[in-house]
Amino acid sequence: MKLAYRGIVYTSVADSYDLPTWEVVGKYRGQSVIFNKPMRVTQPHAVTQLNYRGVPYIRVR
Repeated sequence: MKLAYRGIVYTSVADSYDLPTWEVVGKYRGQSVIFNKPMRVTQPHAVTQLNYRGVPYIRVR
């Protein structure tokens, strides 16, 4: 994809992700509508080992 910012043209490579999706079927003004919604992808908690005044502890985000 070619992009430009303040007169400088550059090429960007977009990351593509294959996310699992599920279909939602409904009606809008009498017409059937199908939406493809991405499923919520959970990320593992980040665990950080820290040290405060010589005492080690773990922080989970």
